[in-house]
Amino acid sequence: MKPLVSIVIPVYNGANYLAEAIESALAQTYRNIEIVVVNDGSSDDGATESIALSYGNKIHYVFQKNGGVSSALNTGIREMKGEYFSWLSHDDLYEPTKIERQISLIQTANDIILCSGSLMDENKKRIPRHIKTLDGTYTGFQLFNEKNHGYVLNGLGFLVPKHVFDKVGLFDESMKYLQDLDMWLRIMMHNEYRFICHKDLLVISRIHRAQQTNTISKVFDIDRKSLALKHYALIRADDNIMNKKELYMLYYELFVRGNNTQGKNIFSKSLKNEGYSNTQLFCIALPYYFSGYFKMALRWLYNKILEKLGIRD
Repeated sequence: MKPLVSIVIPVYNGANYLAEAIESALAQTYRNIEIVVVNDGSSDDGATESIALSYGNKIHYVFQKNGGVSSALNTGIREMKGEYFSWLSHDDLYEPTKIERQISLIQTANDIILCSGSLMDENKKRIPRHIKTLDGTYTGFQLFNEKNHGYVLNGLGFLVPKHVFDKVGLFDESMKYLQDLDMWLRIMMHNEYRFICHKDLLVISRIHRAQQTNTISKVFDIDRKSLALKHYALIRADDNIMNKKELYMLYYELFVRGNNTQGKNIFSKSLKNEGYSNTQLFCIALPYYFSGYFKMALRWLYNKILEKLGIRD
């Protein structure tokens, strides 16, 4: 029997693109799916709800009081009947074979399947970009290391057994920007899970004017601090993590790379307690500093190009 996959679509004031997202879910070549649309308290005079209701029994529709993306995802997880969870943002798309090709890679009950994605603009025109892809099987620590070296964890690219959430918990509803990173890192702490990566780009993320830049937000800074403190506490409290020294190093590299001063300081102190010197830590961090400055310059250039194309104001 092919497992039931639940595609959860959280949406808030998403009338512009919701129908396209639902259609891409309905177009999956893997047929044993359910589509759970969670309306997170949209305030658009019923426009979002009207689109969702037009699909009738093709989807499972849930309306809730506005609580943010994490809250909507958690509602979807509670409502889903499937054995596997797959997240689709209301303004993004799946390639038709996304679920089928991921399901084909499952070998054990603890396998989590990943893929990467491409970009499109408001009119579904593809936006060229270079992206690192992976192909093969990785432990949580190995995947963490790949992230530190340029692999992007695309939340829409995950296919997760529902029982994983029983182990690691649901999305953190106190976080507004880093709830997905928080979730994937919590899962990667547990080396009982295998991560199988599909090399093809099976999801498509939309870049449009309604999106907001989060890297300069005060809330984003609060999330970064919370992430560091929370994950340090989780590692300290979990006696089942066998190699905490290796995990401290992975987090140190992550926070150096992400310019998260709070996290860098917390995990540099942990590594010093493990015998690392200031000089050793500086040498480890130096390539990330150079890489960070280079990427800042590329990001600035990329945003300028998008502005010229009229994709961003």
